[in-house]
Amino acid sequence: MPGSDLNGLVSLDPCTLQRVTESFRADLEDMLTAATNLLETCALARPDQLREEVQVIRQGTTGLEYHMDNLLILATLQRNSVLPLRMQPTAPEAWLRELLPRVRSLVEDSGHALQVRRRGVLPKVSMDRSRLTHVVVNLVVQAVACSPISSTVELTLRARAGMLRVEVTDVGRGLQSPPPADGFVAVRREPGTLPRAHALGGLGLAAAQAIIEAHGGRTGATQRRADGAGLWFELPALGCRLGVRTE
Repeated sequence: MPGSDLNGLVSLDPCTLQRVTESFRADLEDMLTAATNLLETCALARPDQLREEVQVIRQGTTGLEYHMDNLLILATLQRNSVLPLRMQPTAPEAWLRELLPRVRSLVEDSGHALQVRRRGVLPKVSMDRSRLTHVVVNLVVQAVACSPISSTVELTLRARAGMLRVEVTDVGRGLQSPPPADGFVAVRREPGTLPRAHALGGLGLAAAQAIIEAHGGRTGATQRRADGAGLWFELPALGCRLGVRTE
């Protein structure tokens, strides 16, 4: 994409494909083990045991969906160099109501807590709701993967100089180097409690950056003063749509 540095991630090299395959296999093995346990013990298992096994299956299904969506987005870019969008004028609060159930279950299933903050009067923006939901899911997966169990992941929406800014922050081990001036692709996180999710984080951040750039927005990262980091994106308020690609 013009102005971005996605080529190294959009072109899936053998090492990346190996990591993707290993992650898919691990998710499938977890799901198979949980399903086998359910079949063998469902008549005698306690409700909490049944819930634990079903949760493993749900997490595995979510993980596979997440990785496949990222691969499809990057494959589309490699083939067409354009990411199609279905743009709609949207109030952020309406989008947030759709987004929160998915993000909350992702965070809580991983043993973390979610805190949502709203700052100021949020401007209406033109967005592809589904694509932007995928961006936030990618950022939350990174936050969860890099954070200690039982910590809090924060999702903040704020108005900022004619833009809508969305940021996901955590209390993990921060960035490996100073944050880049702009973009997700150069972000390097210290691995945390979920190394499998962390290993494929670059694909998710590349897909997220592509989606935001297609909206005419920008992305970046911040190092928190204490532990942790924040990944953010900004979208122009309605009426400022330069650079947006639509179907």
